[in-house]
Amino acid sequence: MEPRPGRRRRYFCPPDNLSDYGDFVEAVAGRYRGHIRYYQVWNEPNIYPEWGEQPVSPEAYTELLKVAYTRIKAACPECVVISGALAQTIPLGPRDLNDFIFLQRMYDAGAGSYFDVLAMQDYGLWSGPTDRRMQPRVLNFSRPLYLREIMVKNGDAAKSIWITR
Repeated sequence: MEPRPGRRRRYFCPPDNLSDYGDFVEAVAGRYRGHIRYYQVWNEPNIYPEWGEQPVSPEAYTELLKVAYTRIKAACPECVVISGALAQTIPLGPRDLNDFIFLQRMYDAGAGSYFDVLAMQDYGLWSGPTDRRMQPRVLNFSRPLYLREIMVKNGDAAKSIWITR
């Protein structure tokens, strides 16, 4: 089946209309209030395949997060909004964007007010869980410490980081 004219042909892409997306998110949060308390908004928005096979944009993701957070909280103030889990990655864009840079640009775009918990992937791709090297180009289990520094620098020391997979 061909998509409607003007519609994206990619999967995993952000919504074409953030207002429609907000309506959907609010309806879900309202429908499941008292049953679902935690909502993660997107997954790995800093890598190409998860952002509709188009250049990633921390600013566009922040707009999506803002709409989702606002509408979830309108329907369910006690719900917890979790950011999209950032993928551990080193590239500097435009296809994929380093998680440190992506997070700082999210903060620069105002994201700090629109998530309760920061989510990230922590695969420890280069080594095992005992590897504590702190090097920006090493994808290991110590990587969350860098994201934590960015959070603290941006006034979010009270927020947690959750590893999602």
